[in-house]
Amino acid sequence: MDKKKTAMPIVAGILLIVSAGFKALALLGLSIVSIFATVPGDFPRIGALLGVAILVPAIIIIALELTGGILSLQRKRWGWALAGAIVSILPFSFLGIAATILVALSRNEFD
Repeated sequence: MDKKKTAMPIVAGILLIVSAGFKALALLGLSIVSIFATVPGDFPRIGALLGVAILVPAIIIIALELTGGILSLQRKRWGWALAGAIVSILPFSFLGIAATILVALSRNEFD
């Protein structure tokens, strides 16, 4: 039986990629601001530690989000696409919520 194709996975993929782009821009802005931030003399390394503590999880979230968006556009690996959509909700995102709903509803359209 032929699978019914709707636009839901395509829209979800676009939402995930746009959301990842916004998060990457925010991360870039945060990185630029942190370069010019001053840290009290007693704690010179605290700025670097906080930067790494924010940078590493943010890069992982963005990478999973992009992967989920690409797989959703290709209609492949529903589980990974859904995982990318769920991760995109982290820091609360309306685009991530919409993408998660669309990916979940279009499960039967994936290979």
